[in-house]
Amino acid sequence: MLPGQLEELRAAAAPDVPVININMGELTAKAVAGYGDIGVDHALVELPTELRDPTLKRLDKLRAKFARSA
Repeated sequence: MLPGQLEELRAAAAPDVPVININMGELTAKAVAGYGDIGVDHALVELPTELRDPTLKRLDKLRAKFARSA
C-alpha cells in the first residue's frame, strides 16, 4: 500500500485505528524501517513451523531488525 492510500484510509477510519502490516517471506531491515516511515503501528511476520531452538533464534534475529529500525 502506498503512503497516500494509507493517509486516506486513516482519514476515513479515524486516527485511532491501528495500521497493521503483514509481511510474508524474508523480512529486510529496509522494509522494517519503511513501515515506520509510512505510519505502520504493528507488523505481523511469517514464522515457519520449526522446533523450539530454531524458532527462538529466528525471533531473536527479527527482534534485532526491528530494534535497529526504531
